[in-house]
Amino acid sequence: MYAQTSAMSSAPVFELAEYNGFDAMPHWIDPFVGTPEERIAKLQRPGVRDLMKQDVGAYAGGGGGADVASDWSKMRVVEVRHPRNYQYEGKTVAELAAMTGKHPMDAMLDLAVDEGLRTEFTFTPSAGTDPKAVAEIVNHPYTHPCVSDGGAHTRYQTLGSWPVNFLATRVRDQQIMSLEKAHYKMSGLPAWIAGFTDRGILKEGYAADIIVYDQEKLGLQYASPVYATDFPGGERRIIQKAQGIRYTIVNGVVTFEEGTVCTGATPGKLLRSFNMVSR
Repeated sequence: MYAQTSAMSSAPVFELAEYNGFDAMPHWIDPFVGTPEERIAKLQRPGVRDLMKQDVGAYAGGGGGADVASDWSKMRVVEVRHPRNYQYEGKTVAELAAMTGKHPMDAMLDLAVDEGLRTEFTFTPSAGTDPKAVAEIVNHPYTHPCVSDGGAHTRYQTLGSWPVNFLATRVRDQQIMSLEKAHYKMSGLPAWIAGFTDRGILKEGYAADIIVYDQEKLGLQYASPVYATDFPGGERRIIQKAQGIRYTIVNGVVTFEEGTVCTGATPGKLLRSFNMVSR
């Protein structure tokens, strides 16, 4: 049995207009269902916040917003929408409460409601913050440092950046393992676990899926993720791009050069279950 683990620190950046990461607290579920206008109406309805306060601190350990609600210093204002609120940018919700003289929950919700729930918040990262612990976990022979959301949290996180983060931060900068072992952990090992019999390592007769990169230049383009508006209808998503990647090669054919130039080649093939051998 192999354990999946995370080797990077990450935290969502979100707006209460569309975020529902507080669902571990029962009385927080319904107020964050619906359009921004419907959510605002619920948050201003008499008695709703009283019930929400009953859950504050009562569900610590439930993850995400439930843990934050037990320690408001773990939640921070990233960006406000109105100049009148600039003073709150960068402040934790605990600091926001002290500045406004309100209960932390009310301070957070009042600020968000004032801005149509478009205020951006984030949590303090909890996973991957102890380099020694990360090194011990990822070096274990039965772990694979691959936990990602596969791009699922398009508005909140970019966990798909973990391979670059792992090679640049953990391997090159912190030297928690050799480069050879890192490549095995990221390629050969997961291919073996999944039962792919013709990929994962460089070997004659295997699928030539290869990433060529400059180790010294490898890293992330942005200090923090940015928004792109390339979804259908102009909808936005949060992105983080890599730098230092020279070529992306699929089945021996270059598909991207210098990380951004698409060659237009589409040599990839769909892998079906009969292409795999169960292990």
